[in-house]
Amino acid sequence: MNLKNILAIIVIAVVVFLLASNKIGDRPLPIAISPSPNSISVLETQINSEGPVSVKVTPKLSAAVAFEITLDTHSEELTVDLTRAVTLRDETGREYPPLGWQGDPPGGHHREGLLTFGQLAPRPQTLQLTVRQIGGVAERKFKWMAAVTDEPPVPISTLISTEPAAELPVRWGDLGAKLVETGVIDGEKFEQLYAGRGNVELTAEIKKLLYRKDNGRLKITAANSGAILNLLWALGLATKNEILDTGPMRDQRYGGNVGGFASTGGWTLARGEAMAHYSQHSFFTLTPAQQRLVERVSQNIYRPCCDNSTYFPDCNHGMAMLGLLELMAAQNLTETDMYRVALTVNGYWFPDTYLTIDKYLKTQGSSLVQADPQEILGVNYSSGSGYRQIMAKMKPASGGSGTSCGI
Repeated sequence: MNLKNILAIIVIAVVVFLLASNKIGDRPLPIAISPSPNSISVLETQINSEGPVSVKVTPKLSAAVAFEITLDTHSEELTVDLTRAVTLRDETGREYPPLGWQGDPPGGHHREGLLTFGQLAPRPQTLQLTVRQIGGVAERKFKWMAAVTDEPPVPISTLISTEPAAELPVRWGDLGAKLVETGVIDGEKFEQLYAGRGNVELTAEIKKLLYRKDNGRLKITAANSGAILNLLWALGLATKNEILDTGPMRDQRYGGNVGGFASTGGWTLARGEAMAHYSQHSFFTLTPAQQRLVERVSQNIYRPCCDNSTYFPDCNHGMAMLGLLELMAAQNLTETDMYRVALTVNGYWFPDTYLTIDKYLKTQGSSLVQADPQEILGVNYSSGSGYRQIMAKMKPASGGSGTSCGI
């Protein structure tokens, strides 16, 4: 046998060995091609094929942050809720929950779509996406350097004015149905309030939020912001909470007549008297830590219609924000994310205010995207007097009027 034939036999033997060694029965061994836990790549697609499910992730970064995710398998149903299975973390350890999933619903052997996180401020230098409990794999980590696009970040205020909707990371579920069942909301009155406005889609959406028990995450738009305000107003007014029982609403220094405030006497969409529902219903129960969180955050969030914080919810915006803070705390949002969501919602309720604030910040070399949401929601920017000082320095922006302090 000559040398050429010997080499050919050796090559064939090696190929056969490699093919055989990469099989268990008829199934190939999984090959993980995601980076090691300590490696970082730059915004290219990454794939992890551990276990029976392959996970493919592609960052989509512009002004906002999103990830295109594809799941593939041949052996199990893909029923996972990606908004719960995925978290995003930056280089400081700060975590961001997903805002929503736009893609294939649960089920089947192939799913793909876009997992959105919105705008991250300040903009992170690195991103780590962690996917948990898919295909029996406890964790899969994908890391990137956040080499952001060359286009400048879009201010939060601009998104508020132009984006069709912002999906909030809170589930509405059956809260509308409970508000109607308890009489906090008279369903017929609430429907009539919007039926005459000629918006068929809004009317249908309101009915869903009022009566269905399987609502997903709340979405706020320029068109429905008033309805969302009124739903959260009802929730804040009626939910049992120490802030309403022992806080400034009961303080004799402010008159002591808790039913005489705009947030109480102005609620005319209940069955019977609004005060019959004031701090009376346990729609959810906050732990002591969650209650302290609501109290702390509520004292730091102001509204441009007055000089009171959410801790003193004497108008509809304050009471609605209190309801939203309670809902976020009950659903385990972090303090950081509570401020982010609150600023987004305030932006829909007071668009002119935050367009002007963004314009002012730009004269100072900053913007709403770069600023700390907690600072912007504080007394120096978001209170009535704080905003007047900002407005005195700037020509007010024009982006649509805000909602009034009535229904």
